Amino acid sequence: MTPDFIGEGTKATQRQALLHALKAGPVSTIAARDLHGIASPAPRVLELRRAGFPITTGRVTAADLAGRLHTVALYRLATGPCTDPDAVEGAP
Repeated sequence: MTPDFIGEGTKATQRQALLHALKAGPVSTIAARDLHGIASPAPRVLELRRAGFPITTGRVTAADLAGRLHTVALYRLATGPCTDPDAVEGAP
């Protein structure tokens, strides 16, 4: 599978991609890396939380592209997200 963006590695771009994915449903660490090109999703989640987005974290067992099982984070966007559509842009 091809990541959502190729060659775009800025924090802002990664936050936008992660937020878009979270609005569609839960996102695991593996999905964030393999499908959305976010090498370190935890810092992007923290930045989104600081921008006011209510993201929860759970733990799941998931397979990577090689089929190996890992216990990873599963991020969910809770109800009542931040109402400011530009909040992601200003996150650190």
